[in-house]
Amino acid sequence: MFPLPGSSTERGREQAPTTVGVLTRLAAAQLSAQGIDPEPRMIEARLSPSLLGNPDERVPVRRQIAFLNMAADDLGDDLLGFHLAQSFDLRALGFVHYIMASAETLAEALTYQELYGVSVNEALKIREGSGEGASLELSYAGVERHLDRHQAEFWLTTTLRQCRLFTGRELVPISASMIHSRPGRVAEMERYFGLQIDFGAELDLLAF
Repeated sequence: MFPLPGSSTERGREQAPTTVGVLTRLAAAQLSAQGIDPEPRMIEARLSPSLLGNPDERVPVRRQIAFLNMAADDLGDDLLGFHLAQSFDLRALGFVHYIMASAETLAEALTYQELYGVSVNEALKIREGSGEGASLELSYAGVERHLDRHQAEFWLTTTLRQCRLFTGRELVPISASMIHSRPGRVAEMERYFGLQIDFGAELDLLAF
């Protein structure tokens, strides 16, 4: 049963948005693969280590962001979210991935992501772009955007990867932008996206 508008449950979610925690688990696994125990960092970020063995346990988005920042520092990987997005099992995103895969067009797939993406991450407000082509815009609710870069890069990279999978084509966006800044050009990301990414932009946007 869904919470009624204005209910205490809904207000609680607005105050502390949660996510399915796929990215937290992926980052923890990467730490373990490099011989680094993830549990001390999880505890520091106020995350329960028990969630590593429970894929149904949701994670507060703000705490996930803190953990990702610490994990990136420990791994010496300033592109952690981007790297993790390229190889994980997309089925971990649950029904949202499957309903997107059932779409007949790319625009329809992005519409499904707009409608149901909040079930994956309550802090990310996804909006399908208007006008010609297809596009996806992210905005944040309940979490300050400036705290994050790894989660945003993970989401946009994952979306591009899904679009390529669904169409069976090596799609190249006509534009890609992210609100957070990165000094200089990021060659590795540009090779994957197929174009120069506009960092320090007004929008988190992926357009085809």
